[in-house]
Amino acid sequence: MKYMSINEFAEKFNVSRQTLIYYDKVGLFKPEYVDINNGYRYYSYNQFSQFSFIKFLRNLDFSIVKIKKMLEEDDVELIKKDLDKKRNEIIEESRRLIDLSSIIDSKLDFIETKNNEAKSNIFNIVEIPKRYYYSLGYEDNIYNNNLFFNYPTIVIYTYKKDKESYNKIFGALVSKEDIREEYRNYLKEIQISKSLVSYFKGPYNQIPNYIKKISGKFDKLKLNKDFVCLNIVDPFLEKNPQKYITEIQIPINS
Repeated sequence: MKYMSINEFAEKFNVSRQTLIYYDKVGLFKPEYVDINNGYRYYSYNQFSQFSFIKFLRNLDFSIVKIKKMLEEDDVELIKKDLDKKRNEIIEESRRLIDLSSIIDSKLDFIETKNNEAKSNIFNIVEIPKRYYYSLGYEDNIYNNNLFFNYPTIVIYTYKKDKESYNKIFGALVSKEDIREEYRNYLKEIQISKSLVSYFKGPYNQIPNYIKKISGKFDKLKLNKDFVCLNIVDPFLEKNPQKYITEIQIPINS
C-alpha cells in the first residue's frame, strides 16, 4: 500500500500539519501507519473519505467532541438528525445576519439623511408625524439592551420645574414598518406635533443651555418645556463630544 507523509496528506486537503497532529492526539483521526523508529505519521488513500467527512463537519462548526461521537456511533439516522439540526441553526443564523444587515442599512440611511438636513437647516418650524420608539428607560439601563445599539437613539426630555432640570428617557427610534411583535411591550408613541427643529453640535450636557437660548430667541412661539432629541453623530461614530450632532424637536403649544 502506498502511503503519504503527513505533509502530503495535509496539502491534499488544504489543512495544516498541526491540525493532523492535533486530530491524532485527541483521537479524532489517526494516521494509517506510524513509523516506530522515528514517529513519522503516514496516511493512505483509503482515509480520504473519512477525513473529507470530518472536514465537512468542521466546516459546519461541529465540535471535535461531537464529531468523535458521530463517528463512533456510526448511525446514519443519527447523523441525519444532527445535520438537520445544524441546517436549522444555520438558517436561523442567516436570518439574524439579514436582520442585522437591514438594521445597519437603516442606521446609515438615517445618519446620511439627518446629516444632510443638519448642514442645510438652522431653525425650521415643521409638522412632525407620529414617531415610534422602543422605550429603554433611564440612561443607567440602556447599555445592556441590544435595541440601544441597533437603532437610532431618541431621548425624551421632561422638564422638572421644581429643580429646573430634566428627566431623560431613552428610546430606540423605529419606523412604523419595522415594528416587531417581540418588542411590542416596549413600544411607545410620540404624537404628531408642530415643532421648532434645530441642530446642535456639541456635548449632550450643553443641550439644556442651548434650549434656554432658543426659548429666549423664540419666546413668541410658546415653546413647550419638554422636547425630543435624536442622536445623529453620537459616541458610536465620534469620540470627540464637541463633534456630536443632535436634532432637537421642541413642540410649539397651540
